[in-house]
Amino acid sequence: MVKGILLLARGEANPEDFQLVGFTSIQSKFEEMDLYRREVLSDVRGVHFNSIVYYSERDVVIPHIEIRTARQEDHDNLATIFNA
Repeated sequence: MVKGILLLARGEANPEDFQLVGFTSIQSKFEEMDLYRREVLSDVRGVHFNSIVYYSERDVVIPHIEIRTARQEDHDNLATIFNA
């Protein structure tokens, strides 16, 4: 089960980049994490050491979804869609 969502904003990202990818609409649901060993990021290929890591509890961003075993009647209306 997914407990949380991490998002890495690359160090060279600017506010326009956040808007372009749609992050500004959900940014209030995330909090910026304090990184106590920021220099570790510079060892990750393609990641700038000034990158920002955001975190959110899964339930805040993705609503609870109940998954159950499929039943025959779940597929009754699909024939109409596929035959159209």
